Formats: sequence, C-alpha cells, structure tokens
Amino acid sequence: MADLNTFETHIQHLVSKIPRDGSTIDLQTLFFQLTLDSATEFLFGESVNSLLSSDDSEQQRFGRAFDAAQVTIGNGGRSLVNLGKFFGNDEFEKNCKIVHDFVDKIVHKILKEVDPSDPEKSVGVNGGRYVFLIETAKVTRDPEQLRDESLNILLAGRDTTASLLSHTFHVLARRPDIWAKLQAEIDELNGEKPDYETIKQMKYLKYVLNECE
Repeated sequence: MADLNTFETHIQHLVSKIPRDGSTIDLQTLFFQLTLDSATEFLFGESVNSLLSSDDSEQQRFGRAFDAAQVTIGNGGRSLVNLGKFFGNDEFEKNCKIVHDFVDKIVHKILKEVDPSDPEKSVGVNGGRYVFLIETAKVTRDPEQLRDESLNILLAGRDTTASLLSHTFHVLARRPDIWAKLQAEIDELNGEKPDYETIKQMKYLKYVLNECE
C-alpha cells in the first residue's frame, strides 16, 4: 500500500480509458482491470497491464480465464451437490491451464533470479522493491506452491478492492453532498500528490471508504 507510485501509474491508465464526451462507460470493468494490474505488479514484480492490452493479447486471455474459472469455483463451491461442476468440465480445465501457464512462466523466471543461499544477492532483484513472489521464493523453491500462494492472494486482493471502488463510485454518483465534502478534503492537497502518511490523515476519505466496504 505504501508504494503509491505504482498505483499512480495504473490509475492514470484507467483515467485514459474514460471517455471525455460524457458517454456512458462501465467503471466496474475498469476497476477490475485496475486491481488486476496493480495486484500482479505487487505479487509478480510485473503487471499484466490489462488496461493497456489488446483484446487478443496474452494478458487479456489470462484475465478472462481467471474470471471465468473464479465464477465456476464460486458456483460449484456453494454446496456439495454442485461440486460435480469441477469434474469433467473442459472449459473450467482450459481456463485453469491458461492461468497456470501464465503464472508458471513468471514463477520460473523468478526462480532463476532469486538465490535463497545468498539473500543479499537477491535484494537487487526488481530494483529492491518488495515483490511477494520474490520474497516467497527465498523460502521455497517449489514452483507449484509459489504459483498457488500467488493466485490465492491475487484472488483475495483483486476482487475486494475492485468491489470497494465500484460501490464507492455508485454511492458518490447518487450523493452529491458526500462528493462535495470529499472533494473539499482532497482540495486541501492543493494538487500535490499525497504520500501514504498523508492519506492516512484524511479522515473523511477514510470514513467514506469504511462505509462503502
């Protein structure tokens, strides 16, 4: 969360996708792409950049397969009766393979770069910036575990943030009084980009997000 520069980059990509002519756009789709991009950069050290990728790109195929597999799991995991959805489901298995193959390539790249016997040597990997997969690779060399640990956090972190953003903007679009008060607090920054500590001190912003969770 403290790496705001990474978030800023992906947020600017999102802003560039919003039409300037007042036409309608589905923000929720963009929010899920935003959180996929920022979460994969934190987890893998490189973003899938779904906001910048073409529809037929490997990154978009990964995102679509990830979503589709997640829907199948959600529908099949609600009861023991539905568990049969996982077995003999060619589409589900295809989507899982796309997701696994994509992440496996990143995992094998990280394993080549990280030397667990020499932590100091590994510090410079990815510019010394914290990357979940790099830190985990210092503890285990099992590629399947590394893939599963990363996808587990991606599943949790991506959807929760995208849902919070969607709900927040849903509220702001219907409550001009909340929007005005929030805008007044942000205007106190005088156009300066805040750091992590500054954001923590923005009480009304915090209250709005807490209420929208």
